[in-house]
Amino acid sequence: MALIDNLVSYWKMDEVSGNRADSHASNTLTDTNTVASATGKIDLGADFEKTNSEVLTITDASQTGLDITGAFSFNCWLTLESSTGSNNTIVSKYTVANGKGYEIYIGTANWIQGNFTAADGSSSTGATNNSVIPDDGTFRMVTVTFTPSGSDRVKIYLNAAVQSIPSPTDSAWDIAATADPFCIGSRNGSAFYDGIIDECGIWDKVLTQSEIDQLYNGGAGLAYPLTTTAIKTLGGLAIGSVKTVGGLAIASVKTIGGLA
Repeated sequence: MALIDNLVSYWKMDEVSGNRADSHASNTLTDTNTVASATGKIDLGADFEKTNSEVLTITDASQTGLDITGAFSFNCWLTLESSTGSNNTIVSKYTVANGKGYEIYIGTANWIQGNFTAADGSSSTGATNNSVIPDDGTFRMVTVTFTPSGSDRVKIYLNAAVQSIPSPTDSAWDIAATADPFCIGSRNGSAFYDGIIDECGIWDKVLTQSEIDQLYNGGAGLAYPLTTTAIKTLGGLAIGSVKTVGGLAIASVKTIGGLA
C-alpha cells in the first residue's frame, strides 16, 4: 500500500505564521496566540511557545475525519526546547474532564506517551516509550499507532525504531469520538508544547514498519505527497533511458519560428 492510502490529513507546517493548511484534505488548523515558524525538518516548522499558550486547532464541527475511532497512526518530526517538568502535548482530540479520546504527549520525565480511551470511559490503553527526549534542539521522528484489538494495542516509534513498553491485551473496543477540538500543541487548552513540530500526518490505519521506515527515509524525512523517486545507478552514477540514432543521443526539441 502507498503511504497516502488512508491518510486523513497532512500538515507540512511551511507557513511563516497564521493558520496551517492541510495539504491533503480540508482540515486547516487555526492559529491561536501566534504560533511562529522556525527551520523545520523539511523547510519550515511550527514553533510553539508553552509560556504563550500557543496552539493550532480545528473545532469538532469544522473537522472531517479526525474523530478516528478505529485503527490510528500519527507521525511527525519534532524538537523539544525546554524540560519544564510538565506535559508537552503533541496532538490530541481529548476530553480532559473524563479522559476520553486520544492524546500523544511528552510527559514530565520527557518520555513520549500515547493514551487512547473508549466511549464508555472504562476501557483505555496506552504506552510509554523507553527513551528520554532531550531538549537539545535535535529533530526526531515520532510515530504512534493504535489498533482496536489484539496485543500491543499502542506502539510508539522513535526515529522508526519501536520503543514502547507493550500495552496490555484486552477485549476489542474503539476510541471515543469526542466533541472536543483537534489540537496540535495542546491538550484542549492545557499542557501546551514547547518546541518545533513539523511534517504532521494522521491516518485511519496502522502504519507498518516498512511504511514508517519510508517516512524516516534514512533520517532525511519524507515530505507530502509521501512518494520517493527511484533512480537507477551504474558504477555510482545515475543512468536513464536515452534514445540514440547511429550511436548518437537524440532529444525532442520544441521550436518557435525555426529556433530551438
